Amino acid sequence: DPAGRPSVRTVVLRAWDPARAEMQIHTDVRSQKVLHLSERPAAAMLFWDPGRRLQLRIDGDVRTSVDDAVAHAAWSKVPKAAQRLYGLSPAPGVTLGAPTDYRFSEEDAGANFCVLTVQVERLEALKLLPDGHQRAVFSWPSPSVCEASWLAP
Repeated sequence: DPAGRPSVRTVVLRAWDPARAEMQIHTDVRSQKVLHLSERPAAAMLFWDPGRRLQLRIDGDVRTSVDDAVAHAAWSKVPKAAQRLYGLSPAPGVTLGAPTDYRFSEEDAGANFCVLTVQVERLEALKLLPDGHQRAVFSWPSPSVCEASWLAP
């Protein structure tokens, strides 16, 4: 953010390509996260699976795709009901006078759609176990090469 503090976002993972070590996230190009990523295209993500008692921390560089082949291919797979959400006006994060002071425009929806592709460089996994936790780190010096090692929990 402008004060230099980290920014945290809640996002939905839309695709994972293990062969390329890439994650795909969809967002609105007008969002603050896209602006922040244009200034510094890197992200850290934290996932928690309570059923597996597994925590994943992922770091990587981010590519932004708007109105290109990547964005068009992803947009074609977004359900019509969800496509409508990208036509929100005003833009995400704008202060409203009342909770319903916004509208949707289907014509604008596709132009606002953006794909964030995270090239995973490091994944740290922590498995919580009753007899002692296990922790490992995986790194990708290149998309097709994965290195792994155990860490003290």
